[in-house]
Formats: sequence, structure tokens, C-alpha cells
Amino acid sequence: MNRYYIVNSNDENLDKIFTFAVTNPTSARYSLDGSKVLIKLKSCDKCIYDELSNYTEYVDGEIHSEIESDSWRINPYEV
Repeated sequence: MNRYYIVNSNDENLDKIFTFAVTNPTSARYSLDGSKVLIKLKSCDKCIYDELSNYTEYVDGEIHSEIESDSWRINPYEV
């Protein structure tokens, strides 16, 4: 089961988070206002990362309802 986090896009650890995430800065989904980014971890990744400790963890079924409640897009610079 995949694990997901919605992270502040200005998080000082975001570059490090992208090193262990499946997503990368160009393929990640950003909120419409660009303030949040959806981070997906590998399904086999069971590690606890300090960089994500302040964020809520979601699994496959949970994340869909969370991002449907807000406006999201693939690239923060899309018009």
C-alpha cells in the first residue's frame, strides 16, 4: 500500500523529501495556489522520516478524498 503526505511547498526539507519520494518536483501534484505538494512514497518503503513527522500520513483510499476536497494540478506553473 502506498503512503502519501501533503507537504508545504515551502518546507525547508522539501529537496530532501524528494530524494526518498516516488514523485519529483516536476511530476508532483501541487495545490492550485501552489502552497501544498502531494508526496508519494514507494509501497515497500516502511521508513519513518523525520522530515515528514509534522505531516499526516495517508494511504491509497484516504488520499483521494483529501485531494478531491481542494483544487490540485500536475504542475505548479500550469495556467
